Amino acid sequence: MPKTKEQTAKENAVKTYREVSAVFKTNLIQDVNTAITQGTVNIEDNEKDRFLSLLGNLIDIHQANGHEQFTRLNK
Repeated sequence: MPKTKEQTAKENAVKTYREVSAVFKTNLIQDVNTAITQGTVNIEDNEKDRFLSLLGNLIDIHQANGHEQFTRLNK
């Protein structure tokens, strides 16, 4: 059975949400990394990778929750 225009629009909205979320994550981590590198934020070198990894994981968790809510509302 072919997809309706509404189904296609909903799928595109969810895809766009995922793409925007990925850009947000990448840009935020890059900005925080730049702040650390420039000395704006003082984090020891041996903690930097752990901090950026934690930040990425937290973003993933919150984006997954947002994705779930968005998908539920978009049904």
